[in-house]
This record gives sequence, structure tokens and C-alpha cells, in this order.
Amino acid sequence: FFTATPVTDAATARTADPAAYAAFLRAMLARGVSLAPAQLEAAFVSTAHGPEEIRATVAAAREALAELGRR
Repeated sequence: FFTATPVTDAATARTADPAAYAAFLRAMLARGVSLAPAQLEAAFVSTAHGPEEIRATVAAAREALAELGRR
């Protein structure tokens, strides 16, 4: 969640910044990782995701977050 508030329920989840999530989503898409378009949707790992896909996704997230931190 893109919020400074700990998320413990639906009300605190709604404090998340949709613009920040949208920027993260675009940065992940640019790195070949498709995420849910709405920040309150769940993401799942499946048996189709092996160690390499998970490593690539984590690396993409690190790069995306670093890029957003420079803005």
C-alpha cells in the first residue's frame, strides 16, 4: 500500500495514494510485470511462477520503487 498509515482494515486501506500506485503500476509494466490495475486488488503467485519469475518480479519492483523515489 502506498500510505504512511499502517493498513489494518478497509478504512485504512482507503488512505493509500492511488496516484502513487498508478505510477508504480506503470513502472512495473515498463519492466514487463503486469499487476492488478486497482491498488486494492490482490496479487497471487501460482505454480506457474518459478524461482526465476519471482526473482525477476522482485528485481523489477526494487527498480520501480527506486525510480519513483527519485521523483
